[in-house]
Amino acid sequence: MRARSVLFALAVAAATVLAPAAAHAEPATTVIGPEPWQPWFQRNWEAADGLYCDFPLGHEVVSQDIRSRVVERYPDGTKKIEEYEGPLMSEFVNRDTGKRFLVDAGGRGFSEYRPDGTEARFVMIGPVGTGFRDGDLDLPRGYYLFDGFHVVAFAPDGTRSLPVDLGPEHNVCEDLD
Repeated sequence: MRARSVLFALAVAAATVLAPAAAHAEPATTVIGPEPWQPWFQRNWEAADGLYCDFPLGHEVVSQDIRSRVVERYPDGTKKIEEYEGPLMSEFVNRDTGKRFLVDAGGRGFSEYRPDGTEARFVMIGPVGTGFRDGDLDLPRGYYLFDGFHVVAFAPDGTRSLPVDLGPEHNVCEDLD
């Protein structure tokens, strides 16, 4: 439990670094602090043969109680930082063989968005899942379940990298091969 507390403190510190202080006093109408939590739903999805694994990969939600909230917005009102947390149990499926692998992916994460709405970084305290494709940096192609504290960075061209890797990661493709 102490490790999770340390990881949570690291995530809060990372979110603070991602959210620079305002250079001037905010008007009285500006909302200070995170917005209220809202329900958020992970959808089922399919990844084509070769995107993450050597076979078509399916993701099926078994149970979830995820919530999200906007932590910070840009001056125009678009989301800058969004937080996610809550239990998520999912099955990954090799669509060629039908083999299934049940995972707990109910960690916590922070998405940082660019002003154009594209994702710049995803800060996570696992277990949380994310895919890496051919051409991405730091990890071979695969769909990974990350535990511990990790940051995935998204370049403007879509390339993913793993600049912070503090904990184990497991490629679920290996369980389904």
